[in-house]
Amino acid sequence: MIRDLQYNQNNSTEKILGLVFCEFDIDEGPKIKYQKPDNVINKQTINSISSYIIPKVHLKNKIITITIGNYRICGFPIHLDHIKYRRNMYIFNLCFIFDKNTNTCSYEAVVKKLACDLRTLEVESEFLSNENLKQHLPKIMEQVQNSLNETGECIIQRIANLEHSAIYLKLIRNHLDPRVVQSCDVPVFVRSKSEFEIDDWDLTTQKIVSAINGFKTVSLIAKETNIESSVAKEAIQNLLYSDIIRLVPIIQYSSMFVRTPLIAEFYSNSELQNDAVKFSQFNKDKEPPSFYDIFMILNMFSHGFMVKNVIELGNPIEKNIDIKKLILFALIQGLLRKINKYPISLNGCQSESSAFFPGDCNYDKICSENGISIQKIEDQLDEDQNVIICIK
Repeated sequence: MIRDLQYNQNNSTEKILGLVFCEFDIDEGPKIKYQKPDNVINKQTINSISSYIIPKVHLKNKIITITIGNYRICGFPIHLDHIKYRRNMYIFNLCFIFDKNTNTCSYEAVVKKLACDLRTLEVESEFLSNENLKQHLPKIMEQVQNSLNETGECIIQRIANLEHSAIYLKLIRNHLDPRVVQSCDVPVFVRSKSEFEIDDWDLTTQKIVSAINGFKTVSLIAKETNIESSVAKEAIQNLLYSDIIRLVPIIQYSSMFVRTPLIAEFYSNSELQNDAVKFSQFNKDKEPPSFYDIFMILNMFSHGFMVKNVIELGNPIEKNIDIKKLILFALIQGLLRKINKYPISLNGCQSESSAFFPGDCNYDKICSENGISIQKIEDQLDEDQNVIICIK
């Protein structure tokens, strides 16, 4: 399992900037009661959109999202009717503040859940209308913001020492549909198996999980587990959607990789450096490789250099570096990307070579889907002068 720091960093960009608790004051109208952190948004901004923060009754119990200036504000206004309140009503809204470019769709369920939890606390214990109890709210707001930003979930129990009071929030992020799984793709775990219950999955997925080692292609996994290729792809697609695995290209001695701009960040990220040293160590009984040696070998990858050339020049085994594991680590972290070869037939669409080399399939895909070696492809290309190679 490789910790996918690149993925985690991307997911951490959409943070909650702050929380604002607003309520309707009979004398002053809509007003900000609490902010966490303090002054996260000014009073003038809230006043300009007060009709949406504390809206009319037809907008109650609805998610309302507004973009104003540099902020995006998401709330769920609550109206409570009871004779104990002045004018027989109490209106409040706990709003989440984000950067204007944040996609707040994944936060809407949390905003609604927190508003409904506060409504329950008010109905059962007068948590918001009792000033002595309400003074605990700023601390709750701060804890909600910090916990959701750090872990994506928040648990608060015995609120203000009230019996049977608790808030449970969990952020479920929206997923983009993962790319289609190809036979030549190599699945690799980015989460530890201890984080999920394998026994709860169907038998097909259990078989596939046991066969994943970070180097086997989808087609090889399907063959070893005696599972039909389409079924194996579907199961791997589900693992991909659940952020349990990532897909990387196959690593062979004839493969070519190039560095990406993220290699510069790798040089200054000590945590990532330590992970690279641990993961790529060839012999665990010997002294681990130095970061200098790892960084030097990664910088050997460039256009025209195959893995076997890097092995010949860098001699990673002497430095106690497992070159395949190092490449795998670099692919997951985005430090390297693969350069692929695409054979393109120049003959008409009716020719045999155009059917075998349509131009949109690289060596890896052709080999995987046809069960042949790269050497066989190259032998065939040597005999056919009407096929060119596009390298990208």
